[in-house]
This record gives sequence, C-alpha cells and structure tokens, in this order.
Amino acid sequence: MTDNELKRKRIAVEMAPRKKHQKDKPTFSDPTALVTFVIGPSDNSTTFLVHKEPVFNKSEVFAAAFSSNFTEGQTQTFKIEDTTKAAFRFLAELESGKSLTDAEWDIVFAEDQALAETWVLADKFCLPTLQNLVIDYMSNIAAQRLSARTRIFKYVYEHTAKNSALRRFCILSVATYHNQASFKRAWARFPQKMLIEFGAFMLDRAGDVIDEEMCYAYTLKAWDGSQWELGSHLVR
Repeated sequence: MTDNELKRKRIAVEMAPRKKHQKDKPTFSDPTALVTFVIGPSDNSTTFLVHKEPVFNKSEVFAAAFSSNFTEGQTQTFKIEDTTKAAFRFLAELESGKSLTDAEWDIVFAEDQALAETWVLADKFCLPTLQNLVIDYMSNIAAQRLSARTRIFKYVYEHTAKNSALRRFCILSVATYHNQASFKRAWARFPQKMLIEFGAFMLDRAGDVIDEEMCYAYTLKAWDGSQWELGSHLVR
C-alpha cells in the first residue's frame, strides 16, 4: 500500500462517525465485603451491615454512591432517614436473594405497611424488580385474606406518584375484593384522590355504560374540615 493510500485510509477512518459507547455500570465482586446503612432519623436510627456485592450490583444509585469520592464512598456508609427499619430489612434481604422466614412472613402478613414502605424505598433507589416482587407479595396476601387492606391507602397516596404501580394495585384490590356493603363501610379510609381514581377506573371497566333511567352522581363533600364524605343523589 502506497503512502498516499495509507493517508487516504487514515483520513477516512478519522472522518468516519464514531460509535457512542455507554458508560459501563460499575460492578463489584467480593462476597465478604460489607457496607453500612444507617436507617431512620438521626436521633432514633438503626445500623445495618449488609453484603456489598448484591446492593452494589443491583442498584445504580448505591453503586454510584459507594464508588464516589463523597462521604458514602469514603466511609462506605449510607444514611436513609425517611424510611423504616422494617422496610430496609425487607429490601436488603430480598435484594440479596433470600426468602422470607416464617417469622418475617408473619410480620408481612400482619403489617402491610412494611411492604408499602419497601415499595416506596425501592422506587427511590431505582429497584423495579424489587417493586414488582413486593406487589406480588401483596397480591398473594390479598388473595389469602380475600380483602383489600384499606389502612395503607393514605400512606400510598402520600408517597407515590399518579399512576404508580402501587396505586393501581390498591385500586384493583378494592375492585376485586370489595362489594357494595364493604365499600360503604370502608370508603372513609380512602384518600380523596383515590376515590376519584377508583371512580374513573370503575367507569372505564364498565365501558362507560350509563343507565339513563337511574344514574347516581357521586360528589365529594368536605366534612369537619379534614375528613371526606361520599354523598350521592339520584339523577333523573
């Protein structure tokens, strides 16, 4: 190949479009290494020692923090003040691939709040697989109880975004396990936004079919400044 041909080839290579390479996600492999999580407010916190490998490899947020030059990377300690120790314990164990013990299942079965908190925590740290697993657990528990756990609705609607999977699960569980009588008994536990979203869901589910002879229009009325009352009137 002549010098001119080499020159033309080099120019062609230099002018060709360059491939964009995604920055590789940090990886870590050392089954014995531990990191520290401090959970809860500073005046009432709990410390957990967790194997670094599963946490590092499954969460880009944690991976970036523990490999950074910031406090988390230098101390290998991560503080989370706005969650509970029950939620973090479930997150750490499920992310490490462990199955819940019978005692932990008893806690989950008795306290749906812990699972809702775990879903919110997983959402914050970009762990969609864990979020789906939590909803699977909640679905199985609802199926065993044949009921929707209305006491978690307020927490869910205060800590999740519109159209989140956890909100959709709550609405679907009410539609599945509540009849007219149980809904009337429990509606006061529903946040206002959930009542609206539930009504929209049921209309969509019914195909927007309206009986012209008897249609009930539901209205939300403020009662006692803080609670909500579901009233209805017959529309002729």
